[in-house]
Formats: sequence, C-alpha cells, structure tokens
Amino acid sequence: MSRLKVTIVMPWYAPYRLPLLRELSMAPDIQLTVIFSSPIENGRQWRVPDKLPFNAVFLNSRPIVKYKRRQMFDDDISIQFPSGLLRALRSTAPRIVVAYEFHLESMLAALYAHLHQCKFLIWSDVTA
Repeated sequence: MSRLKVTIVMPWYAPYRLPLLRELSMAPDIQLTVIFSSPIENGRQWRVPDKLPFNAVFLNSRPIVKYKRRQMFDDDISIQFPSGLLRALRSTAPRIVVAYEFHLESMLAALYAHLHQCKFLIWSDVTA
C-alpha cells in the first residue's frame, strides 16, 4: 500500500509546532512534506534545527509589502512572496495540500490544489 502524500505549507518554522508535525510524519500511511516560506517569523530569535524529523523545504521568500500595526509582539508586519512555492508543490506532488492560516502562501496553495485536482485544507488555530 502506498503512503498518502501530504504537503503542509507554512509561512515559517515555529518550534512549538514540531511535536505535531513529528507525529504526523510518523503515521505509517502518510508521506509528509512541510514547505516553509521562510525560516523564522520576523522578530523571532528561534533557531531552526539542522535536521527536522520530516521532509522540509525552505523557500527564500521576500517581503513585498511592509506595514506597521500593533500586534501581539508589536512587530512590523510584512506580506511575503513565497518564491518557488508552486515549483516546490509540483516536486512533492501531494494528494492533499494543507495551508496554514490565510497568507499569500495559502492562496497560491489553493490555486495549485485546484489546478492539480488535489484536496485542499486550511489549518487555522488563531483567533484575533
């Protein structure tokens, strides 16, 4: 039996999500890849481990819009363009695409899922 290819698209690595992603990657019927648009969120000091317990792809996103808005961490906010996202999705050839929140990455991942006729889910865990 072949494993179900699942790709999760996230804007950045967050260490507190590692246990969940690790558990998903250990499921015998899932082949997990996580695409991160950039290594860390602006204003964070987290270190990305050299080796993650799942297939990970890091893109080189660049800010296309920056603006200041008071948020939880009082940081500047930017909209990132995820260079290479569609190419990375094509190379993983997922049957299911999961996009985190409602970022530009999510819209591009939805477009990919529509064009390639695969399932698409939004993962949202924040209320503001």
